[in-house]
Amino acid sequence: MLILLIGAIVGVPAMIFAIIVLKTKMDYPEKSMFYCFLNSCMFPLRVLKLGPFKHGKVTLEKAMKYAMKKTKLQDFGGTTFADSYALIINTPVHQSLKLTNLGHISYRLEMNMSMCRRLKFIQFLKDCPSVMDVKVPTPVFVMGLPRTGTTFLHRLLSLDPQVRAPLLWELLAPVPSVKGPADAKVFEDDRDKRAKFVRKLIEDRHKMGDHAMEHIHEIGADLPEECLMALSDEIPVHLSFLYSDYVNHDIFFSKIDHKRVKDAYLYYKKVLQLLSYQIGDTDKPKRWTLKCPIHLYYVKELAAAFPDAKLVW
Repeated sequence: MLILLIGAIVGVPAMIFAIIVLKTKMDYPEKSMFYCFLNSCMFPLRVLKLGPFKHGKVTLEKAMKYAMKKTKLQDFGGTTFADSYALIINTPVHQSLKLTNLGHISYRLEMNMSMCRRLKFIQFLKDCPSVMDVKVPTPVFVMGLPRTGTTFLHRLLSLDPQVRAPLLWELLAPVPSVKGPADAKVFEDDRDKRAKFVRKLIEDRHKMGDHAMEHIHEIGADLPEECLMALSDEIPVHLSFLYSDYVNHDIFFSKIDHKRVKDAYLYYKKVLQLLSYQIGDTDKPKRWTLKCPIHLYYVKELAAAFPDAKLVW
């Protein structure tokens, strides 16, 4: 009798948990069962606001405070980017987004990384203003509507040894940890460290069973990646904002005006200059081969930052 009672007590919670896992799988069929299992395990923590959920709702303000504490830096290079983010964050569509438990953690990590990256980027340019002297000669921009083969074309063009495409790890962690000018070996070691960090992030996501993006876009730390990763430091085009941007495309195009987008391209140009600078590619730097569907809608803004750019559509 006691055994049956214990079995019933243990069995009911187990059954409820199994139902939650299956419900998660039904809601997010692109996620693996292992991802759904891990996500379901997080429910108690989220309800009790423990662990990764102790800070509550993810906000830009919280990410900025985290970044300042983490980096011990204060200068974000202005606040226009924050205003741009607020324009989308405050829309009903974005406010109504329902993040999975693991999605909540990923969103927080993405925002925190972005704010840390921006602070370190602004500081490095102060410490080493010669970065701005690096040329960005006739970059090639591949553009086109999503799902039309632009990624394939971009990566094909990137195989040319005379050009260079930004890798995912470079876009996520472009700023050296060293302060100001340094010799080539120091930069090389620092680049290896940053690359390993991003590779581990991607590997951890895979271990969690998160392959949701890869059925439409191959992702790899050492693969050429889209310009969104750098533009997102100025305008809200993070992966976590793409749904809101697409659904609210009319609001995005009306709120995120031409000056904001132009500033994002000018910021992006500085990122490319920094990526060339830290590998010593400064005298005659390789031509950049770049890609993102968003370029299709902002040719004038792109040309304002890169007047000699070559466009491939």
